[in-house]
Amino acid sequence: MRNKLSSIVLSVLVAFGLWLYVITTVSPGYEDTFYNIDVIQEGISLLEERNLMLTYQSSSRVAVSCSGNRTDVSKLDSGNITVKLDLSKVYEAGTSIPLQYTVSYPGDVPNGAVTTTRKSPDTIYVTVEERREKPVPVEVVWIGATPEGFMSDRANAVLDYEEITIIGPASVADLIEKAVVEVDLTDRKDSFQESFRYTLCDEDGNGVDAQMIKTNVEAVQLQVSIRRIQELQLQVEVLYGGGADANHTSVTLDVPAIQVSGSEAAMEALGDVLTVGKINIADLIGNDEIPMTVRLPEGITNESGITEVVASVRFTGLETRKIAVRNIVPVNLPEGTQADVITQQLTVMVRGPKKLVNQLTEEDVRVAWENTYYEAL
Repeated sequence: MRNKLSSIVLSVLVAFGLWLYVITTVSPGYEDTFYNIDVIQEGISLLEERNLMLTYQSSSRVAVSCSGNRTDVSKLDSGNITVKLDLSKVYEAGTSIPLQYTVSYPGDVPNGAVTTTRKSPDTIYVTVEERREKPVPVEVVWIGATPEGFMSDRANAVLDYEEITIIGPASVADLIEKAVVEVDLTDRKDSFQESFRYTLCDEDGNGVDAQMIKTNVEAVQLQVSIRRIQELQLQVEVLYGGGADANHTSVTLDVPAIQVSGSEAAMEALGDVLTVGKINIADLIGNDEIPMTVRLPEGITNESGITEVVASVRFTGLETRKIAVRNIVPVNLPEGTQADVITQQLTVMVRGPKKLVNQLTEEDVRVAWENTYYEAL
């Protein structure tokens, strides 16, 4: 009885093993479906050589149904099934171009052991456009203003890239005319050098949807000088003499002040007043116009651009008169020497208040002639 029971158990085990072997190894009809398999693009470089680019793909993931024996199919999953879309077959731009993709299986699955029964979607549609590459200028748009008493040197701002290169579909690239950088100057008192991201815009400055556009740089660096600005008063140093004093002499400049800028330290050292020259009144006979050059210290910029001013000298209440003088007296002669005055008369021009000048006579004027004596050795 015991032997009979053992035989029955053994028969059952053998039958189960045979059944298991058949359904897992021998049975060719097992099928399974795998989802969300990434589509690999091939032939992109060939598109670029043809001056084309892919702008739309109807599906980036697919589902694949496979049939084969259970052992081979069980080796598959969505990560080891390879799906390739060959773009090298596209030779010109177009929309909704149908392309078939290929499905391949991992190396541990024997060749031909698994059959692809269904693909979803069966066809992938693509749009291919003409590829455009072109340079566009960088334009700086200034926002706000520096605080009162400061100025930004916008005209001499320095960009590390005056233009950038864009690459993308012609339908988008042809709309882009410039790369706009917005720079806010509000509350800025110091010079700066910073990186700024830009917006690709059309001719009117409207932003363009540039998701498919590639550029050679993501940001540009801008260097801007910000300086303190002030009004600088101009003056002339006046040396009075020749019968003229401050009461009878007026000296004015045609440009009394100019605008200058510089760093905080340079402006502090400069002060509020600049002397442009010196006038010796004794050297002037009558009213005169004297040009003077405006020279600024190093580090100071003349924002007005005025480099020369004219000093106007005017005399009031003065009289000028010529007097023939015969009273010529040698003075400070070396001891033991004498001088013979050969010149008997000199004409002297005098200037002073009109009343005093008119009262002068020849006797009131004396010419003191000083002789220097050198003794021969």
